[in-house]
Amino acid sequence: MVNGFPQEIKVDVRRIVKHPTRSPFYSLISDIPHNTPYADGERVFIVNGANWNEYAFHRTGQKPDAGEWLPTGITTGAAASW
Repeated sequence: MVNGFPQEIKVDVRRIVKHPTRSPFYSLISDIPHNTPYADGERVFIVNGANWNEYAFHRTGQKPDAGEWLPTGITTGAAASW
């Protein structure tokens, strides 16, 4: 126990919050790793021509890949050039 919480929970929360090496940009929805734990509500972007479609993760279980990627309906434009 650490501060009233089991140590395992604290480690899992920290692991989910700290993911600086994970890119949120992918070419296909199938390119997203299945063995990585994603937090509920975490966002990724899938390329759609010159734009990016945003998807949010909805957790449905305890396994790392127990969930689904739902489209948010937001499409971001490509970077503008001068």
